[in-house]
Amino acid sequence: MSTSEKILVAIALASAVIAAITLFHAILTDRRRRRLEVAMRLESYYRDARVWSDRVIEKMSEAIALSELDPGRMEDSEFFHRRQRMRAALSGLLDQGRLYLPNTDEGNVGMYKQPAYRGLRQTALDAIAESHRLVERLDYRHRIRIRARKTRWWNKSECS
Repeated sequence: MSTSEKILVAIALASAVIAAITLFHAILTDRRRRRLEVAMRLESYYRDARVWSDRVIEKMSEAIALSELDPGRMEDSEFFHRRQRMRAALSGLLDQGRLYLPNTDEGNVGMYKQPAYRGLRQTALDAIAESHRLVERLDYRHRIRIRARKTRWWNKSECS
């Protein structure tokens, strides 16, 4: 083998080694990029879920305050309008919560229902649904307190 052939073989080997190193680096970089992308999506999801849960807490506190108001001391139909706005807000938060906390066991429960309503609702959403039902039962002509009612979700073992 001549010197020029040896040089060509050495250049070819060096090129192959450089290509392998570049490929390895590209694979590692792509893995890091994907991990970072997943981490950023998770962070965004959790941030959005925290904002949603803060709104839920705020609305549930407002519902408790609403239940303690004396409708007799309010303007005509003001209590009714507040109750309707509260019901709408809780209903919207419940629907939004279904996006963050999807139903479980949807392959086995409620197969007769539309796909969005199959499965078991998450316990955290049960509290919002029960609050919505309680606000709905507030009688703007007679004072009924939400706090005085015992609810099904409060006594579940998962909540303790």
